Parts: sequence; C-alpha cells; structure tokens
Amino acid sequence: MTYQGHIEDGVVVFNQPLSLPEGTEVLVEVAAPARGRATAPEDFWRETSMAELIKEQGVALARRFEDVLGQGTTLWDDDRQFDEFIRNIGDRRREGMAS
Repeated sequence: MTYQGHIEDGVVVFNQPLSLPEGTEVLVEVAAPARGRATAPEDFWRETSMAELIKEQGVALARRFEDVLGQGTTLWDDDRQFDEFIRNIGDRRREGMAS
C-alpha cells in the first residue's frame, strides 16, 4: 500500500489519517525533490556505484540472510493483491515490448 504525506518539523505527516498498528514498519521514499531543490538534468544520467547509493540513501545492509528472510510478507493484504501486482508487471513489460 502507498500513502502520501509530507515532512513537518522533520517528521513524516500523512495526508490522510491512518490507523496502522503500533510498531508497523514502513518505508519512506522521497517522491520528488523539495521545491527549489531540483536536481540538475545531468544528474539523471550520472552512473552511481552501489557504495555511493548506499551512502546517499543511508541504507544499512543486512549482514545475515535471516535478517532479510520473510521481509515483504506484509506488503499485500491477500494473495489476490499479490496476483494483481504480478499481472501488472507482465502488462507493463508487454506494453514496453510493443513500443
């Protein structure tokens, strides 16, 4: 599921009220650069190493397989949503091949 929000006083504030269970893990992704902080066009094509991306994004790498195993099991509410997700990937790939 995707929810939109914004930053207020350094904290993520969702645009719509949510009732997620306490302790729910979330992933926050910046949707667009902050106003007035647009990236330069040449940055779009810049090749970035994995080490640079990790540093820029502040990602902590998992050191053990057990730390990753089972992650993502709560991304979909049910098998139907997962099946739709997979179907959409196939549709997009077919559309790309037709271009």
